[in-house]
Amino acid sequence: RINWLESINQSRGIAMAGQAQEGLPRLQMFDDAHSLYCAKVRVALIAKGAAYESLEVPCGSTNSPQYLAQVPLGKLPALLVTEPGQPTVCLMESEVINEYLEERFPAPAESSGAAPVRLMPSDQVQRAQVRMVSRFHDLYFAPALAKLYPHVDPAKRDPAAVAAAVKELQARTEQLLALLPPRGPYACGSHLTLADCGYPAAFLYIDLIVPAVMSGQGMQWPERIKGWQAALGADPHVQAAMDVLKPGAYKWMRSKLGEDWQPPM
Repeated sequence: RINWLESINQSRGIAMAGQAQEGLPRLQMFDDAHSLYCAKVRVALIAKGAAYESLEVPCGSTNSPQYLAQVPLGKLPALLVTEPGQPTVCLMESEVINEYLEERFPAPAESSGAAPVRLMPSDQVQRAQVRMVSRFHDLYFAPALAKLYPHVDPAKRDPAAVAAAVKELQARTEQLLALLPPRGPYACGSHLTLADCGYPAAFLYIDLIVPAVMSGQGMQWPERIKGWQAALGADPHVQAAMDVLKPGAYKWMRSKLGEDWQPPM
């Protein structure tokens, strides 16, 4: 068991708001270091300053009886929540978990940028926009990216399928661009929200995978998305989450492309 948040936040000097306060829940997350959806939740956990334990999946499989006994859907991530004096509840689906974290760890209306960060605006239309961009990641953007996973290994690569998957990913990128409000630099405004949490991991994997399957040709990002990526890259909460993801992502890429593979500069 590893308290990722404690070790990373100590190295980055990020305050862990509420860690020592009584009355807060115990949070334990089954996660995977290279999972997009686990990274999505990790961004929210860090932004909220919510201390948690990272748990290994029993028997190394989400299909094991031991895991299914705790996580009936057999999916990652899964958050075990133990409120003081209450039985443990298992929360599944990254969107559900992040909405819970936003409600359970409130932040001031005018956030200073330190944890806990307010991840939902007060305006109802803007809140709907945040949810729309976040759901687009789960329902359309990440699934389009996932179609490239089987083709990272050169021995299993189908050039026609790769071309079709990249074309779909480009189309989804254009759709995402159309969903983003003009205000920035983040997805839905001047600061981090739930709309942002899933995308740092997806952007990383696209920038790793697309050049690998397209003979070095990377994704051509629109300027609005480039600015968003720059804001995410400079955000300390996102940086801390990516510090966990990158080693796992690089290990996964090397398992497909060989130990000599190096991430593009």
